[in-house]
Formats: sequence, structure tokens, C-alpha cells
Amino acid sequence: IHEKLRNKKHPPPMVNQIKPSSHINRVVINSADTTQFLTLENLNFHLWYFERPSEPFLSKKGSNSTNLAAEWSPHSGNEFLIGGFTGKLKLFDSRVSSQNMLVWKQRQAHDGEIREAKWSPFVPHWVATGGGDALIKIWDLRYGRRPMLVLDDHQNSVNKLAWSVMNCELLASGGSDRQLKVWSLTLEPHHIVATIDTSYSDRLVAVDFLKTKPNVLVGLSAMGEFAVCKMSPTFMGPLMKSRFSESDRELREIEQCVYIRDFASAFDKVVAAFEKYKNQRNSSDRLKLLQICFPQPLPVLCVDTLSLI
Repeated sequence: IHEKLRNKKHPPPMVNQIKPSSHINRVVINSADTTQFLTLENLNFHLWYFERPSEPFLSKKGSNSTNLAAEWSPHSGNEFLIGGFTGKLKLFDSRVSSQNMLVWKQRQAHDGEIREAKWSPFVPHWVATGGGDALIKIWDLRYGRRPMLVLDDHQNSVNKLAWSVMNCELLASGGSDRQLKVWSLTLEPHHIVATIDTSYSDRLVAVDFLKTKPNVLVGLSAMGEFAVCKMSPTFMGPLMKSRFSESDRELREIEQCVYIRDFASAFDKVVAAFEKYKNQRNSSDRLKLLQICFPQPLPVLCVDTLSLI
């Protein structure tokens, strides 16, 4: 317990509220501004500078119930999410006054506590949350009425989430059901890609994709059991949504190399394809080849946007 928080007096707990304490429930470093970090303590959140560890530069009540999940935006460095015991999800912005920091909220994001909140590293307005209701929900922060997607395959609380650092539509999760799962937001109708058999003897307490090897997923259980799962090209290939027809075999192969981040093979195939197409009078194949050099639009999710408003 931090010295500045040790002797803090708390009001008596409300109905269905965890007993107040000054234990730190979460510590999150601001990845967009590594001079700052955030801590959750009972109903409150505290913002700190690493160079001034004696006391937080901002402390504020974040909820009427115990805060359990927090996440800084990797895009702005000023916004952060907080989720709590009663299922509320709130977005705060540290650039505005402390009285008006709350800029977005979902009153009932989950039927039960929010145990995890993760911001997409690619899409600034996508957030994934995991809850005690065994559900994963994907939110578009531009809207607030309901989630874009609800992923349902866990049998108990969803404790940890991790977005892929290689493909924007992929997500991993770990739960109290001792299961490690991989999801694709574009794989209909159930979106589940795989349930990885790790034979854990306890709940998952950590899930992440390695930054240096983005096709490697790791999971850790409460008993210290550690699993490393490599997503091979054979596994990843069928997940790709191609922009080309079946007749454009060479272009689809290049596209797949890019999707699995095998850029060396992709470059060799692009050079070979250019040599083949450069003397053709019909420029359509050359134009298709150029398409690979430009990013694809975001995945189109099956959701009625108007119903989110």
C-alpha cells in the first residue's frame, strides 16, 4: 500500500460492493507517454509521474464501486478507460479539468464486474472488455448504446484480453475457465478461431502477444503455468480476407505473405509479378499489384451502425 494512500478513510460499502481497502488493484503504464502511470485503489484512480513517486499529481473518484480494470489509450496518451465491480465502463481525458474528465460512459457494459479493458493498438475507437458474465464485448467509442460485437464461448469470467499486434481483427482471451482462446472479428458467425489446449490447472492471469514475435501468443495461469503458442502460416492463412478473386492466384499469395508478415517472400513475389506484368498492354494486373502497396480498409463488422447511436 502506498504511503499516501495507507491511512485513507473509506465510507462503508454499498450493497453488492466489495469491501473498501487501500490495496492497489491495477497499475498501468502510459505507453504513449511513459513518464506517467495510473493506479486503481478501491473507488479511486491516481495519476503519477515516475519522476515524482512521492504522491500522485491527480487523484479522483472513478466510480461508486470498486475499480478493477484500467487501460491507457495507446494513441493519445491522455485518455484512459476504467471499469468496475458494477459493470460500468468510463472514459476519462486528463487534458480537461478534473470536474469534467469523464467524456464517455456505458452504464451497463457487462452484467457483472468488468475485469479487463483493452484498447485496439490499430483502431483508436475500438475497445474490448471482458467481464464476470463470461462475455467479451467490442465497443466503438464513437457510439455508446451497445457493443459492436459480443463474443461468447468462455464458461466463466474473462480475466485477460490481448489484441494482436500484427492483425487488427485478431484478439486473444483468457478466463477463469482455464481456457486460452483466439478470436477473429471478421470470422462469422461465432468469431472463435481456436481454443488452445494448455491443460492449465487454474485461471488465466496474463495473456499477450509478443511484440518482438507478433505471431507468438503467451498465457500464464495463477499457478505459474506458462504456455507459448506460435500461430503458424498454416493457421493464419485461412483467416485472411482477400481483396482478389480466386483467379488472381499470384496476387493472393503476395497478399497472404503480407498478412502473415513474411515481407521477404512478399517482396520477392512482387518483383517476380512486376517482371511478368510490365510488358503487358493491359494495365489491370499492374494496378492490382499496386493495391497491395496500400492498406486495406478496416474490417466491415456485421453491425447496424445506427443502432449503436
